[in-house]
Order: sequence, then C-alpha cells, then structure tokens
Amino acid sequence: MAKIRERKTQNTKRKPSLAVGQTGTKISTSRALALFCADLIKEKKGLDIVILNVKKQLQITDYFVICSARNRKQSQAIAQHINSALRKNPCSGQGYEQGSWIVLDLVEVIVHIFLEPLRRHYDLEFLWSNVPRVRALNGAKDATPPSPKLSSRRRRH
Repeated sequence: MAKIRERKTQNTKRKPSLAVGQTGTKISTSRALALFCADLIKEKKGLDIVILNVKKQLQITDYFVICSARNRKQSQAIAQHINSALRKNPCSGQGYEQGSWIVLDLVEVIVHIFLEPLRRHYDLEFLWSNVPRVRALNGAKDATPPSPKLSSRRRRH
C-alpha cells in the first residue's frame, strides 16, 4: 500500500504543455494561459469570469477559469473558441454535447463553462473560497466578481 501511495504522489503532476495561440504567440506560463482563456471567454460574452489559483492545493493543475453562459449554444461557442485559439495544442474536454457544464483540460489550466443554474448549484467558487483569485498585471480586473446570486451560500462561523 505504501508503494502505491508513493508512486501516486510521484506521478500526479502532469508534464507542462506549451500553448500556442492562433497568431503563433507562445504562452509560456500557466498564469498567462489562464488570462488568455479569460480573454477568449470575454470575446464570446461569457459571464462572471473568475480565475482561481489552485496551484498550492492541487497537483494536477495550476488554475481554474470558471465562467457562465446564458444557453447551450453560447457555452459550446466559448469552448469551440478556446479550442480553435489553441489549435496547435488541442485540449481534452467533457460535456460539449450537452453544453450545460463543459470542462476543458489544458493541463496547467482547467476551464469550467457552466449554464447559470448549474453553476449556482455546484458553486465551485464557494468550494474553493480559500484560494486566491487572479488579477491582471495591468491593474484591470481580469476576473469579474461573481454576481450576488452565485455567492448565495455563506460561511458559518
């Protein structure tokens, strides 16, 4: 049992990938990739974009990018836009056909695209409320604060 646990901890961190944008621009850090994904989501009118730094809590990824879409077509369009922008590095994903919760795995960054009711139900921001949110280097917010209806659960002290 100890050997299994030891092997598991050695192999859980995946090898980093180097993302290349549509214009051929290399994205060399996981933070830059998360910010790039947030910009792509904004281009497709994604709602309540949040970037969470889970680097210290998880070994499998560095950032979560979470957003909402108004309908299935919009969530699928956001996922397709991210995939096409990173065409040289296709990402694995789940949920595209249903479109209610699409997960795109870019190794260092995991993008969650929710329909609004499902996002309120799973409330990943509350689940990961102890991790820092990312802000843009230029001082502008790169992650819009979640709407009050998404943060309906409050911590009990």
